[in-house]
Amino acid sequence: MDHTIVADSRTAADANALALGLVNSGGIYTGNGNDTVLGVANALGSAIADSQSVLTLKNVHCTDAQSNSVATVSVLVDAVGISNSGNISTCTGNDVIVGLATAKALGKSKTQSQTELVLSRNSTATANSESFVIVETLAIGIDNMGYINTGEGRDLIIGLANASAMSEAEAAALALNTTILTTGNNSQVINEVGKAIASSTSTATAISTTTTLGIVNSGQIHTDKGNDVVAGIAINQSSSKSLAASVAESVASAVAIATAKAQSLAVAEGSAVGIINFGEINTGEGNDIVIGIAIDSTAAIAPADANAVSLALDTDAQTITNTLADTSQSITIGIDNTGGTILTGKGNDRIIGIGEVGVLSGKFNTGKGDDHFLSYGSVVGVQDSEIRLGQGDDFFKAAIANFKSTTGGISFELDQSDSIKDSQVFGDRGNDTFEIGDFQGQVLINGGQDFDSLRLWGNLEDYHFTGSSDHKTLTIEDAGSILTVQNIEAIYYGDSDQAYHISDFA
Repeated sequence: MDHTIVADSRTAADANALALGLVNSGGIYTGNGNDTVLGVANALGSAIADSQSVLTLKNVHCTDAQSNSVATVSVLVDAVGISNSGNISTCTGNDVIVGLATAKALGKSKTQSQTELVLSRNSTATANSESFVIVETLAIGIDNMGYINTGEGRDLIIGLANASAMSEAEAAALALNTTILTTGNNSQVINEVGKAIASSTSTATAISTTTTLGIVNSGQIHTDKGNDVVAGIAINQSSSKSLAASVAESVASAVAIATAKAQSLAVAEGSAVGIINFGEINTGEGNDIVIGIAIDSTAAIAPADANAVSLALDTDAQTITNTLADTSQSITIGIDNTGGTILTGKGNDRIIGIGEVGVLSGKFNTGKGDDHFLSYGSVVGVQDSEIRLGQGDDFFKAAIANFKSTTGGISFELDQSDSIKDSQVFGDRGNDTFEIGDFQGQVLINGGQDFDSLRLWGNLEDYHFTGSSDHKTLTIEDAGSILTVQNIEAIYYGDSDQAYHISDFA
């Protein structure tokens, strides 16, 4: 080409926001009485970018004409309700410690490029449009790296985190190229001469990432004597939408080439954890509740459209579209106890985990009392955990279930695959009840002393049973996975009342 003419448009928009509610690196002591410690953080960030490039030329010869438009948006928002690296002590009384964090982010970008050649000859029209958005949010209700002690009383510790990220990217490219028109011998006939090339490329990328954590504990949380509640709730919302559109048109008598490419990528990913514990949570004596709930809502939409038209004796028109809408990297965990310990001490306690994975990893000990351990996951009930129920008439259930956040209801799936994976559950003195669906990996259920029962909801026809000669151990195999059952006096299938004993399988 003899000439190159370029029209460029580039815009960028960034936004960063950080909100901290209560930050303590020293000591907070409230003394006796019904005390409240509250940390609230609300962070909001948004950015919008718009880029447009238009190039129109007439009567050009051997010219490479290009229009380029680029828009990039980056938004980062963090919020922490309570950040404690020191000591928070509320002493005796019915105390409340609440950390509330909300992080919201919005990013939008729009680009449009247009190149139009009229009455050209042997020229190329190119239009490139690129729109890119990335949005990230982090919300933590309570981040405890130090020591929290609520003392005696009916105490409440709540970490509530809500994070939302929305990204939208739109890119449009239009390339038009028509050659010089001449009149032939017949004035009613118009002949087109020369070569015309038109190429358009549009790329739209929208990425939303959220991290939502109700309670993060790498230190110590103690609630002492009393009917206490430790609750971590994480609500995650992430959405991405991208739209790419390309049009290329070329008209010539000799050679006309038109190529239109459109690529649209939308990724919405997020992690939500109700309680993530690397340290120790000890609720002491009393009828205590430890509950972690993680809720996720992600969506990704990525349409792409390409249209190419060429008119000539020798024509070539091509369209290429690529689309990807991905939400596969999202995960929710009710309680992630990796590397941590949760103790509920003496009393009729409840430990509840609700998420895609109900409970993940670590050591649990519910102590003396009639305790309940409930792990409900839409993908996995409980995984990689060591659970000791202690003395008392305890109840353990791991199940595949869906949590309805609007009503708080639980619905159990017919397919109970992966209700428990690579975990050990121990009873002790007392009449304990264990209820599980299908198992994966190596799983141990040990009822301990007294009269204990196990109810199985899995695909029983696939199981292979082997009982020991002393009638104390039952091995159940299923596709390479092994469930070892020890010290269980009654085994039930599904909702049947028919009881079996280990000796029945000897």
